[in-house]
Amino acid sequence: MIKVLGLGDNVVDKYMHTKKMYPGGNALNFSVYSKLMGMHSEYLGVFGDDEPAKHVYSVLKSLDIPMSHCRYYCGENGYAKVAIKEGDRIFIGSNKGGVAKNNPIIL
Repeated sequence: MIKVLGLGDNVVDKYMHTKKMYPGGNALNFSVYSKLMGMHSEYLGVFGDDEPAKHVYSVLKSLDIPMSHCRYYCGENGYAKVAIKEGDRIFIGSNKGGVAKNNPIIL
């Protein structure tokens, strides 16, 4: 079996018009889609301790993606605010990575 690791960002996209959050980030998406394709996939990143972080964490847990080496800090998880204009996603703001901005992963 192929083993892979998504190393890096996890965020939520906050859709302002529907008040819904969707997990994402390139590294997190890689882990999820690899798992869905039948690979042994793990995720390593930085989490805050707010509701968006808990949401992302619970989604990864529900997909049985190991996160045993993740780092956890007090503060906001990464997020982007999203609006829809004429059917297109428009990014209208972010917190620039949240806690990961000041607490990068050092291997």
